Amino acid sequence: IQWWEAGAQPAQWLAAGDVVMTSTYTGRIADAHRAGRNLALVWQGSLYGMDYWAVVKGSKRGAEARRFIAFANAPDAQVRY
Repeated sequence: IQWWEAGAQPAQWLAAGDVVMTSTYTGRIADAHRAGRNLALVWQGSLYGMDYWAVVKGSKRGAEARRFIAFANAPDAQVRY
């Protein structure tokens, strides 16, 4: 596992053969492809976007918020989404 710290690293590592797959910004792969590198995005079965949930410390309804987060992240809810 290589953890990247700069957006350009994943495409560079792919092009150099250092990794065989990575998470990355789509624009970086598109730019590398336009520059002639044999890189492409695989969309089928991929994660298209991410969201984050947070509960404010000391929230009066923190328990309810955590139950909602558990519901929203449950596999059956994700399948319907």
